[in-house]
Formats: sequence, C-alpha cells, structure tokens
Amino acid sequence: MKQILLSVTIILCLATVGTLSVNSAYDHRMQNRVTDIPVGPDNYLRDRISDDKNIMPDYYPKAALRQDSILEYISSSLWLGVQDILVDNDFAYCAFINGLVIFDVSDSSLPVMISEQYINGGAREVFKLGSLLYLAGEQGLTIIDVTLPGNPAIVGERPVTNGINGLFVRDGLACAITSNDMTDFIVFDVSVPSAPDSLGSFNTPGLPWDIFVVNDLAYVADDFNGLSIIDISNPADPQLFDSLNIPGISTSVIVNDSLAFVVGDSFWVVNIDLSPPEVVGSLPFEIIPGADCISLDITHEDSLVYVNYMEFFTQFDAHLEIINVADPSNPVRVGLPDLNPTGLFVANSLAYTIYGFPFYIESVDRRRGLEIFDVNDLLCLPPNCPADSNPVGSFGFPFRIRDVDVVGDYAYVVCDSCGLFIMDISDPANPVASGRFSDLSGSMSAVSVSGDLACITYHNGGDHLVTIDVGNPADPVFLDSIETPGFAYEVCVRNTVAYVTDGSPHLTTFDITDPADPFMLDSITVSGHGYGIVVQDSLAYIADYFKGLTIINVADPTDISFVSYSPEAWEARDIFVLDDFAYLTEADYGMHIVDISNPYAPAMRGDYSNAGTNLGVNVQDGRAYVAVERLGLHLVDVTDPDNPVLLDIYDTPGFAGALSAGGGMVYLADYFSLMMLRDNGFPPVLTCGDANADGMVNVGDAVYLISYVFRGGEPPIPDVCTGDVNADGLTNVGDAVYVISYVFRHGAPMLEGCCD
Repeated sequence: MKQILLSVTIILCLATVGTLSVNSAYDHRMQNRVTDIPVGPDNYLRDRISDDKNIMPDYYPKAALRQDSILEYISSSLWLGVQDILVDNDFAYCAFINGLVIFDVSDSSLPVMISEQYINGGAREVFKLGSLLYLAGEQGLTIIDVTLPGNPAIVGERPVTNGINGLFVRDGLACAITSNDMTDFIVFDVSVPSAPDSLGSFNTPGLPWDIFVVNDLAYVADDFNGLSIIDISNPADPQLFDSLNIPGISTSVIVNDSLAFVVGDSFWVVNIDLSPPEVVGSLPFEIIPGADCISLDITHEDSLVYVNYMEFFTQFDAHLEIINVADPSNPVRVGLPDLNPTGLFVANSLAYTIYGFPFYIESVDRRRGLEIFDVNDLLCLPPNCPADSNPVGSFGFPFRIRDVDVVGDYAYVVCDSCGLFIMDISDPANPVASGRFSDLSGSMSAVSVSGDLACITYHNGGDHLVTIDVGNPADPVFLDSIETPGFAYEVCVRNTVAYVTDGSPHLTTFDITDPADPFMLDSITVSGHGYGIVVQDSLAYIADYFKGLTIINVADPTDISFVSYSPEAWEARDIFVLDDFAYLTEADYGMHIVDISNPYAPAMRGDYSNAGTNLGVNVQDGRAYVAVERLGLHLVDVTDPDNPVLLDIYDTPGFAGALSAGGGMVYLADYFSLMMLRDNGFPPVLTCGDANADGMVNVGDAVYLISYVFRGGEPPIPDVCTGDVNADGLTNVGDAVYVISYVFRHGAPMLEGCCD
C-alpha cells in the first residue's frame, strides 16, 4: 500500500506541476546592430526568374502552403544547400534550402552550429535588424526573433506568389524583389513583425536581381536595364526616380556613402550623388573579362569590395575577386585567391565564405560548408596565391543525400563524398547523429542494412561493394571493399548474400557470410540497365531503365537465371514489392502497379501518372509513397491496384529521391537533407502505456492518465484502450501507478495487445 501511495503522490505532484517547458537558452544575448546603412550580403544566384522571361531555369520546387494535409513535416537533418550568410557579433546566420541555421563564431577557429529553424519554402537571403531576422524565401517573407540564437522563433510570415529573391529592411519597411511579372518590387510594412503587410508595389524596367536601400531610395540591380533607382518616400506608391544603363547584366549592387558598386560584365563604380548617376570607375574581371556575370554575393569592409561571381552562360565555376576602391575612379584588383565560394560576408577582417548552392557547382571538388579566412591571407594575385588557402576555421556540410535505409531506431544515410551517417531516430522530431563513417574519399550511392552489417555501393574510379560493421552505431567500422563488374547502383541484402544492380552486367551476387572477406558468387547480363532491386523469396525484382520490370531467379545465388520481364515501364528507377504486386516508378511518367502472382507472366494493372521525375517508391498498408524529385513526396492510395488515387502531396524543399517507410513515418533522401514526414492517415499504431502517443512510455504518460482520470483531461490517444496498461478493462489511477512502477522501479513490462 505504501508503494502505491508513493507512486500516486509522485504522479499527482507531476500532474499538479503540469507541462514543464525547458528552454536551452544560449548564454550570449544578441546586441542591437544600429547603423545608418546596415551592411549585409546582398546577392546570390537569382534562380527564380520566371520561365517566360527566358533568362534562367527554375531550380526550385514550389513548396505549397499546407492546410489540413495528410503528410506532415516532423523534422529534417543533415542540411546542405546554404545560400546566404550574414554575420553579426558572435553569430553567423545562414539561409539554407530548408530554412535558417545559426552558428556561434565567437571562436573563429571553431564555429559551432547552435540551432536550426525549418521554414516551409526555405530561405534564399537573410537580413538582420536588431533582434529580428528577415528571410526571403520561396513562400515569401519570414520574420524570426533571434534574441536567443540557440532558440530562434518565427514571429511573422507573409506569403508572396513566386516567393522573394532578395530584400532590404529599414525604418519599419521591407523592400523586396520578386519574380512576379507585373509587381517585381514590393514594399511591406514590418513595423508589427507578427503581422507584416503589403503597402505598395512597382514593376521595375528590367528583371531585379539585387536591392540596397538608403533613406527613401532603393537601388536595384535590374538586369539589362542596369541600375534602377526607386523612390519609396511614399511606400504605398513607389516610383522610378532615376536609372543608369550599365553594360552587361546588372546582378548585384551595394551602396557606400555616395557610391554604388554594381556588378555587370565588369565591376562598376557609380556616383549616385549626381543626377543622372554617372559611372566614375570600372574594372574588368580577371577570370572572364567582358563576359556577362552572375554575382553570387557582394560585400565590403573599409576600402575593399569583395565580389564572387560566375560566368552567366556556363554557370559552372565561381570566383572571388577583392577590389580596392580607395580611389573610386581607379579601382584596383588586390585579391584573386584560389577559392570558389557561392556566398560570403566580411566583418572585422574575417571573410566568412559558404560553399553550397547553386548545386550545379557540385562538380568543382573544392570546399563544402562554412569556412572562415583572415582577409590578409586572401590579398594575393596569381601566381603568388597558394593553391589551397587555409581557413582559420571551418564547419563542413554533407553533400547530396543519396539513399536511406531505416532499421529499428536508426536511419543509415549515404551521400556523395561524405560517407555514411547513422542517425538515431527513436524520437523522429529530434533526430540525433549517432555515428559517421567517412574514411573513403569517393561517392556512396546506396545502402542496405541487415543486423550489424551495412552494405554500400561506392564509386571512386571503379565501382565497389563496401561492407561496414554498424553493431556500434556510434563507431561504424570498415570491413572490406570488393570491386563490382559494372556500374554499382542499388544493393539489397538478404541473409548472407548481397544483391547488386550493376548496370551491365545486370545483377551480381556476393557472399557476405564473412563480411570482412566478401566474394562474388555469380553475375548475369540481361539487355537493359538495372537500378532499384527487391529480393523476395527466391526471386529478384529489378527496375530496369530500358526494359521495365525484370525478374531473375536467385534461388541459388551461385547460379542466377532470367525469368521474365514486363516492358511497359521504360526508364524504370525504383521498385517495391508487397504480396503479389510490384510497384515500379518510371522516371518521366509515374508509378506502375504490376501483378506478379505469376512471375513468368507479370501483368500490368493500374498506374499513377504525374508531370515530374519519379524516383523512389515504398508501399505500406495500401498507401504508396512516391518520390517525385522536384515535385516532392506523393501519397497514393493503392488499395485498388487497378485504380490508384492521389491522396496528398508534400512539396519538399529539395529533390525527393530514395526513401524508406514504416509505421506511418516516411524517411526521405531529399538531396539537401534527410526529411522525416508523418502520414496522418496511416492506421495508428496502438502501444500499451503510450497514452499521449509520443512514441515512448515514460512519466509523461502517467501524468497524462492522471489528468484524464482526475481532471477531465483528454483521453488516451489514439484510443482510450492504450491507457489500460494493467489489462483490467478500465482506465484509471491503477494504470498510472503501473506506468510509474515500470518507469522508475523497473516493474512489470508493458503488456502487448491491450487494444485487441
């Protein structure tokens, strides 16, 4: 009786306290940054020029505003795709494809990531004023309070059609440039951060790439129209004040006192005190003189202006030039270091460079992440520049998330040139990096985990199957690598055999009984090109890029043989097999459902088509999850295999590829991150004792039950039966005592089947 009373006392006290909120407050407090002209990174690649303007392709998926959706964002990790950076005092604020990342850079030799804030639609550019960050993104304007950098909070949002490419904030106004045909310059009232509102708009003469505001004038880098100056003294009715034609494509502008520095086909210095403004100095770029350039970023400190750019049409390699403008009529190049950043910010003689987006610079095998340099180390000209500049400090990002396999509480993630990450996903809302293997310098493309063994397809000159011991997730250990005959794509492990789709030859089997010494068993060549693979019983089902579905007999892995193929799905990329059906993605069509009850005569049943590039597929309980690259994750009802029906779409920030699913959770390799989404329409998993349905049985469930029993709180979810942990047919205080005994006293385990 005393034990019962003690348990009741504990849980009543917990119930009285209620929900406790623990904030991990960061020790440093942001200081207001008050300057007459806030200086920030002012450009990055303007990739959102609309198609009808025929300037640049659309590199972003269009993330939809979501209301009453079935697919719900839970979390994401392993972010890459950084687009912009701003540094203020001890913190660096980075705009990512997925949202905002904040680094503590108080020790420049050791930058530390302290927080992430996911933003639906991502972030393209960041601007800071006081304790507020203003982010331009695909959805529009997002305002974030960063008083506590370790715990940023969204305080306001303003959707904008086609999103915002850049912005400048001043005196309660945010001036934004967009890709809208008729209103590509918008003024917002942000005096109430929780309720930003549009005041007025204007259509610039050209296509705005960048903006800088001083007093009542907005200076816009306006494409072939050069520099456009807009009067915003009446923010409800912005008007063209002046303009200046500048050779080439004007993509970047920054203002200092009476001078504007503009990037076109050269670096231009403009006196804006004159009317009309006049060019007073210029300097051709060293790497690609006279060519049209895209300025990825421009910033300045003292008499130095830092410009990184790329050639407009090749859009391949970025360059950084440092220009001395002490004499505006005679700008002088003083730095051309061997660096290829896609963005930068300079403060206190330190250059903060980022390497991430645009993604098509990926073939430049240089840096990837955040690097901090002493500016003095960058003031050099070839041939006197070192081949590889050494940063003061750095923080690396992963690169192109390629595949994910989920086993138990762990997600095993491979990416290009950065190895294997093992993520603890026991709490999907808070994934934690457990371990990493990065000893191989090549690119990993696929992973399959069985027990304590991870098998990975790997490319570095040749193609290989790599075996890694993951018995200790915190310390994965390399075992061996064996070369494959062809181009290794996918791998599937069953028992002691690894099955590798190997281009041509089509399928190769490996004995991994001793994973430290794998050896090839057999290989078969079938006309076509194998990608995805599933092995079920004695058959291997392969997504063949040229043949559709190919079925191979693997009953004897040392003597595999062709069975049949179903040619309906050309450009097949992935496959999932469940019961008598194979679900096959076709790159430029959609998903096909094939009846494989007779593997010698597979028969097409139904299909689901869309306008995207279809990659990964997984099916759970009559629900198919289809990764459609730039069009996100599609949820399709396949309970009737002849008539699949689209249920929902979650348009992810990146490019949806490989995926794994189970229990209503979807784990998606989204190129720029690993994403975790919940299917809220999935039949609920009823766990005895998990009264609050958070996926765990702990003291919170006892508090929840006490609140339900004594305070009229919400019943156990998703069904009251989950609270009947002692199986007496009632949900009462006895069940709370049972949970407390289980949690604190290692009492009787949770019962199975309490809801049967």
